[in-house]
Amino acid sequence: MSTHLKLSFHPATPDRWVDLESLFGTSGADDGCWCMTWRQSESQLENATSESNRVSFKGQIDSGVSPGLLAYIGDKAVGWCGVSPRASFVRLEHHPYFRNPTTDKKIWTIICLFVHKQARKQGVATALLNAAVKYAIANGAQAIEAYPVNSHEKPLTAKEAFPGTVPMFLKAGFKEITVTEAKSRSGSFFRSIVRYDVS
Repeated sequence: MSTHLKLSFHPATPDRWVDLESLFGTSGADDGCWCMTWRQSESQLENATSESNRVSFKGQIDSGVSPGLLAYIGDKAVGWCGVSPRASFVRLEHHPYFRNPTTDKKIWTIICLFVHKQARKQGVATALLNAAVKYAIANGAQAIEAYPVNSHEKPLTAKEAFPGTVPMFLKAGFKEITVTEAKSRSGSFFRSIVRYDVS
């Protein structure tokens, strides 16, 4: 990471909503995303709009349940990581490739990473991932799962890279459990299941 960046990390709380909204933009991050895709049932997702997702996301934060971490440079939010107990991502339980984890440990999931375009390629995502691991462990996680892409060093768009990449998770201490089947992709790239076992 660039040595000039001094990052701090904070859970998304009601007093930080303005910062998060500024980071995502008025329409949401990457084609209107408000980090609700995996937090809703299939029926809820079918009827959702960018605005309804924004309202739902804000409602979750206002309830006192933080859905992730913000990365800051000074007082400006430059990055987001969706990290929560696995049970909060309701669609995972019914997903054909990501359901039924092979452990009975208390699992948290890192579902996405987003970095403001002006702060990309400076190590923010890697630092945010490491902070998310520490945050999950501090809140009782016994294992942490994620579903990154493996681009085999091919260029990724920001939208394709939202789950993170397999190499960055391996460097953070995760182990690759399996490569998912062909239908589970981000863009044109296969996704893997990776896991960090705390104990």
